[in-house]
Amino acid sequence: KDLAETGMILNNSYVQQVCTPSRAALLTGMYPYHLGRQHRALKPLRAGGIPTRFKLLPEMLKESGYSTHMIGKWHLGFCAWEYTPTRRGFDSFYGTYLGVLDHFTHVR
Repeated sequence: KDLAETGMILNNSYVQQVCTPSRAALLTGMYPYHLGRQHRALKPLRAGGIPTRFKLLPEMLKESGYSTHMIGKWHLGFCAWEYTPTRRGFDSFYGTYLGVLDHFTHVR
C-alpha cells in the first residue's frame, strides 16, 4: 500500500488482441499503431520490432538509477542486436525471443 501511495496507481489499462502489440504498448506507453506494431505477433525469422527511435520503459528506469532485468518472453523483435532486450534497457534477460516455446526445453 505504501508503494502505491507514493507512486502511481493505474486505474485504467488497455490490452490488444495479441501479445506483441500489448507488450509494445506497455513498454512505450503508446498505442501500438504509433509504433507499427498494431497487427499480429512477430513471426520467426521476420524482421521487425519496436523501432529504436522509441525509448522503452527499462531505458527510462535506468536513467533514474534503477536496475532492470527481464525474465520471460520478449516477442518484440530480434532481427538485429539493437532490438533485443539487453540493448533496449534491460541489464539482463533470461527467456525466449519468441512465443510458443516449451518453458523447459525452449523448443518450438
